[in-house]
Order: sequence, then structure tokens, then C-alpha cells
Amino acid sequence: SREEFSSYNYSKYFDLAPVGYMTLDAAGTIVSTNSQIAAMLNANVEELVSSSFINFVSLEDQDKFLQFLTQLSDSRERAICEVDIPLDNVENIVLELHGIAVFDANGNQKGYYLGLMDITRTKRLELQLVQSQRLEALGVLASGVAHDFNNILGAILGFSELTLYELPKDNRQRSYIEQIQKAGLRGKNLVEQIFAYSRRVSMDQKPVPLQVVLAEAVKMLRASIPANVEIRTNFSMECESVMANITQIHQIVINLCTNAFHAIHPGPGIIELILEPLNNDLVDEQVELMPKPEYFIRLKIKDNGKGMDDDTLRQIFNPFFTTKPADLGTGLGLSIVQNIVKSHYGQMSIYSTPGVGTEFNIYFPVTDVDSADEVDEIEDMERGDESILLVDDEQSLVMVGRKLLEHLGYKVTAVNESSQALELFKENPFGFDLVITDQTMPELTGVELAQQITSIRVGTPIILLTGYRNSETVSDARAAGVSEILTKPIDIRVFSQKIRRVLGNT
Repeated sequence: SREEFSSYNYSKYFDLAPVGYMTLDAAGTIVSTNSQIAAMLNANVEELVSSSFINFVSLEDQDKFLQFLTQLSDSRERAICEVDIPLDNVENIVLELHGIAVFDANGNQKGYYLGLMDITRTKRLELQLVQSQRLEALGVLASGVAHDFNNILGAILGFSELTLYELPKDNRQRSYIEQIQKAGLRGKNLVEQIFAYSRRVSMDQKPVPLQVVLAEAVKMLRASIPANVEIRTNFSMECESVMANITQIHQIVINLCTNAFHAIHPGPGIIELILEPLNNDLVDEQVELMPKPEYFIRLKIKDNGKGMDDDTLRQIFNPFFTTKPADLGTGLGLSIVQNIVKSHYGQMSIYSTPGVGTEFNIYFPVTDVDSADEVDEIEDMERGDESILLVDDEQSLVMVGRKLLEHLGYKVTAVNESSQALELFKENPFGFDLVITDQTMPELTGVELAQQITSIRVGTPIILLTGYRNSETVSDARAAGVSEILTKPIDIRVFSQKIRRVLGNT
């Protein structure tokens, strides 16, 4: 009959609908459901019927679900609710419930009609967007803090350098000042890492011996790892140099070792770092090294922490995936490590066993360029007697810069406003042999000041000092007529050489 055919069609549409449909009785027990909901809940329809739906809802959201049913009953209008559904051996899903209460002709409630949509992917994307925006804001904040910190470091390193000049060679206080300088240089490395995280520093690579770089990274790491976590190192001196960015190698070590510490926590435990040259016997099955293994060295970082299961291993390199609480991780650390390894033309493998620990193997191609050829020998400071105009909005840097330049024999006019520097240059364009300017200043930036100066006197030697160096800054500076760009804080010996180089080219 037509009624039977219509009923048959309705049943098929109900079961094959792309959205989950469900009817509950007044107590919240499932009366009927379609196959879409069964697929969402990893169950079959027969198992679901006569079950209480609240038993599928996470404990945290059960009160919310009961309030949702109460709202439907009291208002007799449609409403929407989102609930978490935990599933066995699978990540939780988020369901959006669209519901309405059903009443008979006498006004007695019969139950509820619910439409269910799986919005897990949408919620995950929303969370990633919020996290990305937070990280972007944090990057801007970190860069601002790092810039100010750079100025502080510049004053510390500069005045400690001046103090060393004043002290006799046999003065025992020299060792104290030298320790201050070493601490300042470690602070400089930290600032470089902050800029790297906020992507405001160029990632140039040069031939470096990884043994030295790793030793420095471990030294920084020990300060943040509790004493009950032992850090063991075994760096072979037979490893050849690799083309690498030192700051990014530090990032790899810090990210992986921090993860290892969290896996070990509360401890005790062991983190082991091994650097060794490769041969065919050491290559694991997860990588294909081209052209030959002997052209690579391997960094192994292993721990005896809680380890990871196969499902976690499949997801660890996905951006924003994390098994840590919100206050301990963003889910970006391993994604960053993977990108750094790729940028170094390397490869990576990982092995982990729950309850045993985790092992990362990173393979770097060696270079035939000797790292020693890339390192400039810093000679004694070069001196001169030319006239220099120095401008920086940080008063302490103006003071230390003037004293250092005067110590080198130069005649220095130092100001802390870019507009004042421009007026002095306008008054006497040929009275200065060199202009040294900071980049970040409130009125005119260093590049803008350079443009004004070169428009007054073409070919004026200009050195630009910047807290961070990127391709945009370099391009703008070159176009403005800047002769040399130096990153703060600056080593006075390198500074003295650059000044002579710029003045020698005029």
C-alpha cells in the first residue's frame, strides 16, 4: 500500500541520513537511532536501543546534558548543546545536539527528538586557530622583550669590556669581569633563540662542529632540568662538521630534552645524548640516507621515561598535537624540530615503547667545508682618529658606545634622539666621517635616518645596529645607503674591525 511504501521510505531515509537521528523517552533512554549515530559511537544500533544516552557522555559533560534535556522540556522550543563523547582506544569526539521535546495531545511529555552532528574536526580547527593567534601574540611580545633585553646586554658587555681595559693584566678581579662577559654572551644566545621562535631572525647556516654546539646546549639545559634527572653525553670527536644554524641546533636539543624530562617526571631518570659518525651498521630501517651513510653523522637523544604507544607516535609531528597538560605544552615542539631537521637536509627516526622510554635519531649530512675556514680570527682592536656621529635612544648604550669609541681613538658626538642627530648632520654634513645609528628608535628609525643623511651627502659611511636581522631589514638598509649592518650586542673587537673596513672603503 501507499502507506507501507511511505513508511518504508521514511525508515530508509532515517537510517541513511548523513546526520545522526535519535529518539529518547522521557527518562533519556534511547528508543530508536540510525546507523550514522551507531558509526559515531563505534557501536551497532541494537546495542544502543534501550541504553541510557547519558552513559555515552563524558563525566564532565553529563550535568550539561541533563540541563539541556530540562531546557527542552521547560521551554518546549528547539535548543543546541555540545558534549564530549569518550570512545575506547580512540580520541574523544565532540557532538553537537539539536533537540526538541515531544508531547502528546494531553500535554504529557513522551520524550525527545535529537539530531546529532560530529563537530570534532571543527572544534579542533577552532582550538588550533586560537592557539596560533596566542602564539603569534606571544611571539610579538617575546620579540619586544628580547629587543629591550638586547639593550641591557649591550650595556653589560660594553661596560665590562671597558672595565677590563682599565684593569692591569695581573689583577685578580679580571676573572670576575670575564665571568660577567660569559654570562652576557649566554644571554645573547638566549635572545637569538627568542627571535628564532618568533621568526624574526635569519636562519643562516655555516660549517660548525656539532660537538661544541651540543656541549653548549647541554650546559644551558642543565640549569632547567632537576638534579634527579641525569644528563649523559657521549660526543665523538671523530665527527666531521655540518652546515647548521647554531640557534636551531639548540632548539632541537632543548625541545627533545624538555620532552624527555616531562616523560621522566617526577623522576628519577636518565637523558642520554650521543653524537657519532655513521656507517652501514648504524643506519636504522626508518631512514634512507642519500647518497651514502658515511656522509652523515647521527645525534641520538634517548630517555627512560614513560614512552609512547603506536597511536601517539603516529600523531606526534602534527602541529598542536600534545599529550601534555595545557600549562606544559603547545603541541608545536616536535613539529618545529621536524622542520629544522628538514631545513638542514637531515632525516629523523623515532622509537618508543610504553614503560621503557623513547629514542630520537637525527641524521645530519657532513660538509667538506672546514669550519675553521669560516671563523674570522679576531685580531687586536683596530683604532682610528676620525669623527663619528653616534645615535641610540637607549642612554646607557650611548654612554658605553661613546666611551668605547673614544678608547679606540675616535672623536665622538653622541646623542639619544634620531631627530637631533639629523639636525647635527644638516648643520655640518662634512663634519662626520661616519654615522653609527640604532635601527629601532621612536622618531626616525635607523633606516629612515640613513635615507635622510644620504640625501644630504651621498656616500656617507653608515653603520646600522639592530637587535634582530632579517631579509627585510637588510634590503631596506642597503637601499637607504647603509654600509654595514651589525647585530646587537656587539663584540668590540669585531666592531673596531667593521669601522675600519667601512672607513677604508670611502
